[in-house]
Amino acid sequence: SNRIIRIDDMVGTNWVQFGGPSDRPFAGPSGVFVDPQNRIYIADTFNNRICMMESINGRAFRSLGSVGGGNNQFNQPTSICVDADGRIYVADSGNDRIVRVDDISGKNWTTLGVSGDGVGQFNGPMGVFVP
Repeated sequence: SNRIIRIDDMVGTNWVQFGGPSDRPFAGPSGVFVDPQNRIYIADTFNNRICMMESINGRAFRSLGSVGGGNNQFNQPTSICVDADGRIYVADSGNDRIVRVDDISGKNWTTLGVSGDGVGQFNGPMGVFVP
């Protein structure tokens, strides 16, 4: 239903959602990551962008991206992760690459990958994780 949800446990305690059928800030959010400062990062797949907000109520909502294959462009991003230095990593599935940026502004846009099955090649990466 184009929303993200926060709950405290597996019985649904303190269910809080952002977005939904009538309020559509997302189109197929498929990856969510929460950093140590509780900022929420979203791979907004069908809007071809990534988003960040400071709380589940959408405070300080910012986004990066549009459809395409160049800098600051995504093609169906599916996963997102943030490292200890605050750099954002994105599985850009439709572009067969992993993207790294320093922050939600897109600073120091760096990519790894092209389409294929060899070293440095991906075929629709669906996940990314950085310890």
